[in-house]
Amino acid sequence: MKRLCLFQGVLIISISLLSFFHSPSPLFAQPAISLDREIINFGKVAAGSNVQGSFTFRNTGDEPLVIERLKPG
Repeated sequence: MKRLCLFQGVLIISISLLSFFHSPSPLFAQPAISLDREIINFGKVAAGSNVQGSFTFRNTGDEPLVIERLKPG
């Protein structure tokens, strides 16, 4: 009887720990940004010319992604 109770206790604790570490937990949730590319090479551009480029980015994390400011490189 003692072995059965001990086995059941260990089983319940094991299942609880597995479900905790395999489910997305708010403790580890964070935003993550992924870009379709990191660089746009415009080649040679004449002085006074206008050029445009665009990036597509996604939040691949599990929390909202907040972009507070952008700075051209």
